[in-house]
Amino acid sequence: MYTEKIERIQRFKLALRMGIPIFLLAGVLLFSLLTQYLEKVPVNFIIIIVGLLAVSVYFQFYLIYQGFNERVTDTITHTFTPSYLKKLFNKHKKDTTQTLILYSIDNISDINERLGMKNGDQLLYNVSTLIDTFFQSKGMKKLILSHYKGGNFIILLDGEQSDNRLLFDLFSTKIGDSKIEGVEIKSSGAVIDTKISNDFDKLVDRLFELQFESQKRHQIIEDDKTNLNELENSILEALSAKCFSIMGQKIVYKDSDIIDVSVKLIDKNGKFIHQKRYLPIITRLGFRARYELIKIEYILEKIRVHPEYLYAITIAAEVLRDYQFQLQVESLVSDAKKCQMIIIIEEKEYFSNIKRFDYILQNYRELGIKIALDGLGNNHTSQLYMKDLHVDMIRFDSSYGKKIRDKRYQNFLEGLNLTAKKMGLKTWIRLIEDETSASIAQEIGVDIISGNFSAKIASI
Repeated sequence: MYTEKIERIQRFKLALRMGIPIFLLAGVLLFSLLTQYLEKVPVNFIIIIVGLLAVSVYFQFYLIYQGFNERVTDTITHTFTPSYLKKLFNKHKKDTTQTLILYSIDNISDINERLGMKNGDQLLYNVSTLIDTFFQSKGMKKLILSHYKGGNFIILLDGEQSDNRLLFDLFSTKIGDSKIEGVEIKSSGAVIDTKISNDFDKLVDRLFELQFESQKRHQIIEDDKTNLNELENSILEALSAKCFSIMGQKIVYKDSDIIDVSVKLIDKNGKFIHQKRYLPIITRLGFRARYELIKIEYILEKIRVHPEYLYAITIAAEVLRDYQFQLQVESLVSDAKKCQMIIIIEEKEYFSNIKRFDYILQNYRELGIKIALDGLGNNHTSQLYMKDLHVDMIRFDSSYGKKIRDKRYQNFLEGLNLTAKKMGLKTWIRLIEDETSASIAQEIGVDIISGNFSAKIASI
């Protein structure tokens, strides 16, 4: 890269400016000493001295140049860089159990947008100062704190999670969703220790998984203490051997009964691995497309045997947008001759090239696949997609099924349902657990109602 080339040139120039004066000074000093105390200096002696000077100056240049490769502190927060934090972690990981704490300013993007990057950077510095002050007040004078990325900070402490959990809770309670220098912040966090893995990168990934769950449930989620190395191996083995538990819930629908499919992996001991554990790992390792394709293959096999049902499965939107995946699905569907399938998609972030996305979805619909949007009423992306994409149905966020007896939820659900109907879309609500809730959904006019009131989840 051009930027790296310029960086190397600048480093060399700086090393040169620092090294040449020392070389000249040493040369002048040596010359004056030799001419003063020796009448005749042997040529080989001069060669040796000059060679030693040249080697020493080169070594000095090398040390100066290499010194720039390791950046110890972050320029914004003056905390350790992620790479140096990892170095410190690896240095001590064999000596004792360590705890990693993640603390995040969730609305840092909004702060940067509203107040400007300069004020956002100042806030991050203020937060790092608050963290350091808090832990110093608890007797930790040499706190290992790193600004990891964005609004995320990672703290490295000695000891087990149970030893440091109280500190984490106290700090979260003290700062929480408060104001720092007049700026309102929203924060979240997670905590784990090295008992589940000694791999720094895997621990950090797990921290962010726990944080995401905590944000979704609005409470701190504890780690289940599963060894991350063993878990990853179990997931890869199960995926390779296609060891799946395919469950389904039958939904009575006027056009064609629907089987709402859910998938879990099964490890070598016959235990289930839940989606929230294995999906982040297979996505990170690059196996998500393969996993989704195996699911589609399985459903198409079931369609051959029982074509009277519609099978609904969730597929990652980013995988659907992959051209090679689309070609593979087209090949599978053309062999199956009939495709009684509903593909459900949900995304947290809006895909900007919406015309391309819509074009791809229409290719799937031409194969006979119905497309459903999930999570309507929970995040803005689903609402934007309902407006911008040509799909067949929408599924409301699960909270509407859980709280359908609440009048406020009923009113909101009625508005969303009316909007969807005016756009020609079928509507679907799930997690309806009793006849009273089902009656409310029917009165509102929801087309598809699923839940334990009508059928239990069973193997298909």
